[in-house]
Amino acid sequence: MRDKKNPLCLLTACIAVALVSDSAVAMESLVDAARREAERRNKIEQLGIEEKVIEGHGACSSREGNVSIFSSIEVQTENPEPVSSSSTNRSSLRRYRAALKKMDQKIRKDEARLKKLEDRLQSLKERNRRIANPSKLGGNLESQNRTLEQIDNLRADLKQQRKERAEVYDSGKKDGFLPGELDGKGIMP
Repeated sequence: MRDKKNPLCLLTACIAVALVSDSAVAMESLVDAARREAERRNKIEQLGIEEKVIEGHGACSSREGNVSIFSSIEVQTENPEPVSSSSTNRSSLRRYRAALKKMDQKIRKDEARLKKLEDRLQSLKERNRRIANPSKLGGNLESQNRTLEQIDNLRADLKQQRKERAEVYDSGKKDGFLPGELDGKGIMP
């Protein structure tokens, strides 16, 4: 026979009662929250304010993937988007990303080349200061002039490349892609 004054049984019973009462309070608060939300929506509707409504198809399905097999609810979409537009957007985004990546690589390569030419020009100028014999100065001056011309041409090319990259980037933004998506830092649709 059980002892009615057993502390373990008494403790277990108290915990069970507490859990049941907490869940009842939680259910009541969910009902209250739903009631308050319904009242809020009615007030907004009476005022004639158009409100943004997110119409999801539940947690069990999504148009682009993430389908749960644990739901017994079948969801039919009313106006499904054509798959080709989504794939067109993805391929278009990939084209923009590839073009921007290629341009960025060329710009970085030319910037590194420009840095090397500027370093070379600096070393030629230093060598020019150290040369005491004026007859040896001519070859060094020619080399300096050629390097300076290469630097000017490369700067003009870099300016044009940056302008073209900005145009491609802006056209991608005009097509509706976010800056993070174009840079490859965002989530690809």
